[in-house]
Amino acid sequence: MSQAKHSHSKNVALPKGALLIKLFSAFCVMSSVGAPAVPGKGLKVESNEAVLHSDLLLGELGKLTPVALGGLTISEKNAKGDFINRMQLDGVFLNGKVVVINEANWAPSEDRVKEVVSRRGFFRSLLTDMIQDRENFITEPADARDVLANAKITDIRVVISGHNVQPPVEQLCRAEGFYVCKQSTVWGAGYSVA
Repeated sequence: MSQAKHSHSKNVALPKGALLIKLFSAFCVMSSVGAPAVPGKGLKVESNEAVLHSDLLLGELGKLTPVALGGLTISEKNAKGDFINRMQLDGVFLNGKVVVINEANWAPSEDRVKEVVSRRGFFRSLLTDMIQDRENFITEPADARDVLANAKITDIRVVISGHNVQPPVEQLCRAEGFYVCKQSTVWGAGYSVA
C-alpha cells in the first residue's frame, strides 16, 4: 500500500454534544491565558475608579488618595486576644482630613441607605478606637490601619454606588449628605459620581 492512500483525512461524526464541549474547552483555555471570561470589571472596581477620578469629589474635597481601593476589612482584638472581623467596606479614600467610604450594591434600597447611615457611625467609632490603641486592630490591606490612624480625620463622607439606583433612593442619599455613584445612561461611559 502506498503512503498517500492512508494519509487522507476521514470525516468522522462527533458524538452528540462533543462540538459544544470542544468549544467550551477552547473558551476556557482562552480565558486562562488572559482573555477576560466576563466583560467588565465589576461594580466595586468600576465605582472605586469613578470615586478616585471624580471631578465633583476633586472640586468639593480635593485630591483623594486610595487607602483601600480593593476594599477594606477591619478586625479588632477581643477579650481572648483573637481578632474578629468588625467591618468591611468596598473602598476607602483619604484627602488628609476627610475619609471617603464607598458602599457598592447592585441595586441599593432605601433600607440599605439607612443601614449605611449606621455603618458610617460605627466606622467613626472604630476609627476613634483605632487612633487611641491601634495595636488592638488589624486591617486588610495591612497598611490601611496606620494610614487611617495617622490621619487627622475631621469628617467621613459616603458614596453609595449602584448599577440600578432608583430616584427615591437617590433622594434619600442626598438628604443624608451621601454622594451617589451610578452607571451612566450613555452606553460605555462607565460610572460617575453625582
